[in-house]
Amino acid sequence: MAIYKIVTVDFWIHLASGRELFLSRGLPKVNTFSYTFPDYPWQYVVGPFQLLLYLVYLVGGFPGIIVFKALLLCLTFYCLWRIAPDETSANTRFLILFLCAIVMRERFSVRPQLIFFLFSACYYYALFRYQQDGKPKHLYLLIPLQLLWVNIHGSFIIGIFLLGLFCLIITTRAIMEDYLPRLAFLIRDKACPIKIPWLVFLGLLLASLLNPQGYQVFLHPFEMSSQQIALITVAERQPVGADRLFGYYGVLLALSCLGLLRGLFRRQWFASLSLAVFALLSLGAIRFIGIFGVAAAAALPGLLTAGLPGNITNYVSKRRFSVILAIIAIITGTYICTTDLNTPFGWGVNQLTTPVSAVDFLEQNKVSGPIYNDIDLGDYLIWRLYPKERVFIDGRRFAAYPKDFYEKMEFLHSATPAWAALMRKYDFNIAVLAYSPIGYLELFPRRDWALVYWDDAAVIFLRRNQANSQVIAQNEFKNFTPNRFSDLKTTHPALRESYLADLRRARDQHPESYRVNFALGYLYSWQGPQMLSLAETYLKRAISLCPPFAPAYAQLGLVYRNLGKPKEAIRLLRQSLRISPDFRIAHFYLSTTYDILGDRKKAAQHMKMYNGT
Repeated sequence: MAIYKIVTVDFWIHLASGRELFLSRGLPKVNTFSYTFPDYPWQYVVGPFQLLLYLVYLVGGFPGIIVFKALLLCLTFYCLWRIAPDETSANTRFLILFLCAIVMRERFSVRPQLIFFLFSACYYYALFRYQQDGKPKHLYLLIPLQLLWVNIHGSFIIGIFLLGLFCLIITTRAIMEDYLPRLAFLIRDKACPIKIPWLVFLGLLLASLLNPQGYQVFLHPFEMSSQQIALITVAERQPVGADRLFGYYGVLLALSCLGLLRGLFRRQWFASLSLAVFALLSLGAIRFIGIFGVAAAAALPGLLTAGLPGNITNYVSKRRFSVILAIIAIITGTYICTTDLNTPFGWGVNQLTTPVSAVDFLEQNKVSGPIYNDIDLGDYLIWRLYPKERVFIDGRRFAAYPKDFYEKMEFLHSATPAWAALMRKYDFNIAVLAYSPIGYLELFPRRDWALVYWDDAAVIFLRRNQANSQVIAQNEFKNFTPNRFSDLKTTHPALRESYLADLRRARDQHPESYRVNFALGYLYSWQGPQMLSLAETYLKRAISLCPPFAPAYAQLGLVYRNLGKPKEAIRLLRQSLRISPDFRIAHFYLSTTYDILGDRKKAAQHMKMYNGT
């Protein structure tokens, strides 16, 4: 479940920071990775984890980092396995933990949150053990654990919350049972059940102050939440959508609601309330799905099985049920690992989203900045090019850049005077861009800029000047622009041949590029019946290289419609809409295909959807 390629954007800033620590340059206290605000304070770092990550990379490379991630997650789930009450069968534990792992899988990226999951599981283990046997030895270990946590990740506040909630619950219960008639009893009686948890809680607060930022570290978890721009630009801060509610997440949420009701009825307050808090947080922001999974794995075995009749628990414990569970787990796990398009199975870097080859091009041609880059590419550029080159912007957001700078960047491309002012201020020589609906030629017109590289992950423009003249002469794509596929519909012979020349050169450079194969298939699909079979070949190749690319399904559907295969066309066009429901042109193609079949009703429905009515 944890073995998939490195896809997370901010993984690279952690790796680059670990390299700085290893080379004894130390973690910079200002934003030295960027030339736009080099003196702006870098307010939050996670040095120990970053250094450890880089050391793992030196020993095992990227496969070693993925193995390291898997080991941390195995340790996390081992702790969660041990939390379950003794009367909970192994089959029940496995079923709940497996479901939690499926839900959490998208959060199994190589980030400091791996420590967050592990430490949260350790806290749950210590608190449940104390609840069961009353021995404080596990609670004492939370103090050094908190000291480590606060210096690794801002989620340390979760540890304080968990123990604080635990202390409040046992204190409330003690008061309700008239166990605290006077304050002196709390201080002197060694048997008092709330004394040690509160002392450990105080120890946690003191340990949390032992970090480079002192008391200000308590403000960091709330600073990002207070920035409204983060809710717009960061996908993980978006609320859970309907697709998750009707998937594995929805199943786990339903089980949590059932467990919550049983827990409240049986007065299992800590397990119930902590689970409820994290479930609500996960509904509000995708980033909390991970901690919700940890809380559910820790709490549900006890909440769902406590007090069940013996005949039910005995049946679940049977070996026959174990075999069934194992088969289901193998089939489900294999299916998820091989079909989850956002987390492709593998041991390296996902080059569909990471500009590995683009940076190789810059290094091989010895092109120097200043670099203009999109936000999502900045972290990888830092890893590959720093300290020789610095970036325009990266994904650290408000931890390393002023708030108003990010707000301006969100709407920069729609304000021509602001863009022109930015160009004059920084005098960009290179532009490294991710794919977006914004027209590249509007920002980088051909009279001033040359397109010299494009692949699946990035596009590179160079400014037309003497320093870049040789690289431009050897590498320029003079006619086709990657995000303007509609230009390929041309029927002008000379223009069509110029596009074809650019695309053939791109195919020779990147034969495994789904965008190149799609562009060739798109071009041939508009060049008459004799070219449809060639278009089919390239479009099928594009789909095999990138299954979630909806335009390839739609265009192949159009090809099949023109080949007289309307049923196959409908299947592909529906698939494109399943992948991207807002891909309106697929509705137009469906309408014309149903019209060929004589289904006027469906043809009219899809035409309305295409027109937005």
